[in-house]
Amino acid sequence: MIVSTGPTPEWDEAFAWAFESPPKGQKLHISCKNKSKIGKSSFGKVTIQIDRVVMLGSVAGEYTLLPVSKSGPPRNLEIEFQWSNK
Repeated sequence: MIVSTGPTPEWDEAFAWAFESPPKGQKLHISCKNKSKIGKSSFGKVTIQIDRVVMLGSVAGEYTLLPVSKSGPPRNLEIEFQWSNK
């Protein structure tokens, strides 16, 4: 998904995945990129343990994107995960 440029872009999106049974040992990898006319560059990546979301039912927080930027403050991703048995 592409979001308008700015120092603090916001996505108001929800994504859902169906599992036959609760996932064990799986991870969700999220990559944040900048798409410009000059080329693409990565803001960073974060990996989330899905087991924790299943166990707690909901996990929300701010995650530091890795690798940490060498040319400015760390870039963070604020995100919420929910697990449902529906």
